[in-house]
Amino acid sequence: MQAVPSDTVYGIIMPDAEKIREVIQDIASRPSNVLFSEIDWVFRQLVPYYPGRFSCRVARHGTLFQLGGRRFMMSRHHPGTKQVKSYAVEDFLDAMSDLGWYEE
Repeated sequence: MQAVPSDTVYGIIMPDAEKIREVIQDIASRPSNVLFSEIDWVFRQLVPYYPGRFSCRVARHGTLFQLGGRRFMMSRHHPGTKQVKSYAVEDFLDAMSDLGWYEE
């Protein structure tokens, strides 16, 4: 039987946790200038760490993410813009802190 490398869970290669933390730190350093794609990237990288405990749903005024039992909403400045509102970034950072991915 072949040993499973330490960076895998159930045979799935896990994203680099340190890289995820670096991106979250970068987002935290500029909360008023964050693109939706950056939050979405972090969410998609974290999904393998929470099997069966995640969801993403587009709502009228943004996107509702759920990860490991923690929810956060990403609202955009104007319909069609790529930037998210700074209060939504703060909610995202609170969620990352609660999940252990970010320390202020």
